[in-house]
Amino acid sequence: MEELPKSAQIPPEAIQAETTTSAPIPYLQFKVALLLALTLVLSVAFVGYVLYARGVFETTQSVVLVSDDSEGISVGMPVTFAGFAIGRVQRIELGDDAKVRIRVTVSQRDAHWLRVSSVFTIEKALVGGTDIFIASHPILKQNQQSVTSRITRRMTANNPHQARKSRR
Repeated sequence: MEELPKSAQIPPEAIQAETTTSAPIPYLQFKVALLLALTLVLSVAFVGYVLYARGVFETTQSVVLVSDDSEGISVGMPVTFAGFAIGRVQRIELGDDAKVRIRVTVSQRDAHWLRVSSVFTIEKALVGGTDIFIASHPILKQNQQSVTSRITRRMTANNPHQARKSRR
């Protein structure tokens, strides 16, 4: 190992580290416990807010739709009325009669838009996804839990010539 020139060597007095004892932090355990408690409270509040924003605590009304097939429908897709999402597809199952039963949950706040004679339309665009739309007339009873409705299917197209071909 090479020795450094005398001008580059550090004197031994400078090498010795100063050992100073730091003063103890007053109430350290209390401050750490307070920080942990605050972190826990903020985490619980955040999770609660996210659940509230997702509508977990909101009361809902269930509607069962019957269709020949469930092509393009998926759990979680929105159900819209006048362009506003008022519900979501909760479950899709095949019944004993080979018909597809689509369970839709609608928030109680928006359930007044549903009627006994509501028409649920599944619209498949040539480009894009599938949507379920609602058209309503008479009012659904307040505490009615389930309504079975026929679903109509409609194809839409951006090109009027394609739309005419799909209607034939």
